[in-house]
Amino acid sequence: MEGSGTRVAVLGDTIKHFPAGQLSAFDISAANVSKEDIQVHIVSKCALNL
Repeated sequence: MEGSGTRVAVLGDTIKHFPAGQLSAFDISAANVSKEDIQVHIVSKCALNL
C-alpha cells in the first residue's frame, strides 16, 4: 500500500514521546485495508544511537 494515498487514522499514544522501556498502545483505523497490509515501525533514540 506504500504510496497509495490511502487515508489512515491513528489513535492513542503515538503523538507523545515516551522514555525507552515505557509501554505505549495505539489503534490504527484504515477502511478497506487488511491488517496484513499495515506495517508499523517503532523508532527510538536507542535504535538510532543518539
